Amino acid sequence: MLKKIDNIIVLFFSLLLMMLILMFFPADEGVKKGLSILLFISILWISEAFPLSVSALFIPVFAVIFGIFDVKDAFKSFAHPIIFLFLGGFALASSLKKHDIDKIIAYKIVKLGNGDFKIASFLIMLTAYVLSMWISNTSATLIILPLALGLLSYEGMDLNDKDKDERNKIKNIYSFLLLGVAYSANIGGIATIIGSPPNAITSSSLNMGFSEWFKVGFPVSLILMPVIYAILYLYFKPNVKNHKIKLNNDFKYTNKTILTFIVFLSIAILWMISGKIANLIGVGSYMDSIIAVIGIILLFSLKLIDWKDLDDSTDWGVLMLFGGALSLSSIISTTGTGEFIANILISFMNAIPLSMFIFGIIVFSMLLTNVMSNTGVASVLMPVLVAAAMELNISPELIALPVGIAVSCAYMLPVGTPPNAIVFAEGHLSEKDMIKVGFILSLVSSIIIAGYFLLL
Repeated sequence: MLKKIDNIIVLFFSLLLMMLILMFFPADEGVKKGLSILLFISILWISEAFPLSVSALFIPVFAVIFGIFDVKDAFKSFAHPIIFLFLGGFALASSLKKHDIDKIIAYKIVKLGNGDFKIASFLIMLTAYVLSMWISNTSATLIILPLALGLLSYEGMDLNDKDKDERNKIKNIYSFLLLGVAYSANIGGIATIIGSPPNAITSSSLNMGFSEWFKVGFPVSLILMPVIYAILYLYFKPNVKNHKIKLNNDFKYTNKTILTFIVFLSIAILWMISGKIANLIGVGSYMDSIIAVIGIILLFSLKLIDWKDLDDSTDWGVLMLFGGALSLSSIISTTGTGEFIANILISFMNAIPLSMFIFGIIVFSMLLTNVMSNTGVASVLMPVLVAAAMELNISPELIALPVGIAVSCAYMLPVGTPPNAIVFAEGHLSEKDMIKVGFILSLVSSIIIAGYFLLL
């Protein structure tokens, strides 16, 4: 009941602020409408008074009520090609899970490090990283977590009947490996458009396809991966003896397993060369979405998945959130709100070097995503940053891409991302340690991301 009252209070406050902006804010009528919607939805997304996907539905409703769009235009973002690209990603993830390919990949990679904790722990993190490129970071963490816990479950690696020093030593080992799994899953999602929802929001704002994003996202994530391992290792200093890893290989190779892997590999390759295919057949843009739909058709035609599999693996709320975010972007652009905020941003940017601004906006977005949905952060910031870049006559990619990547780097709090929450729920992690090492990682990651784009 208290939660419902809180929701009503937040909604009332948001509506009141919206009305005050519409009546008293000194700006053009269109800007007032766009700004009021932007602040309204930002409050709902930050407070999470409603599920994020439900809050997103307010956006087209207000667009129609305020006369910004007609009903058809207000809702067309919910059928944007990027949504079908993600639907294809969900379908592939469903087939990988159904036919144990995710487990097979995890087993093969981790087996390489059998007997050496340093190698095995890195390979476990690497597996989470690789899987997160193609399936949700939540699913990747859930798959890898048992392997990580299995690596730790040998004689002497428990907290019972231990003195304080020994317990601290063991907790450091758990913290190193479990946080490594969560952070690797977060970073892996940066590499591909389908790896993380903010990637889709950012790429659609910049008209980037799968291969264009991969050329940028993959190198950044590849640089961050060993950095995360090294910082966690230096911070927690895990000290364990080499031992044999007990791996669970209760999966079976079938014809459908092989066929699923062929389809997965084929779609991945087609995504990589989608630009060349589009030029060959004369498709202007969003060839990646066509390939994703072809992948869905193939998986169903070959009976590798059924509707229940797709329904169970698809986060329909995320797709609705995409639609709302893209609708918000259109509103901000159409009403001139983006240009209005961009001019304010530009006046601030003119007072400091561009490199300092880029670093500052990366740090700001990275810290904000620890307490707010990273998709929400990307949805709010992307249209504003793109508008600011155009006003400054600089490439939008220079300031929008770093932020689109940075919002996936939530290290400091358990609520930052689902992988953080999953490993924290095991009960072996200290929030104090997570904040400390997360702050270090945030600072280092900000420098790496800013430096990467400034040197391009």
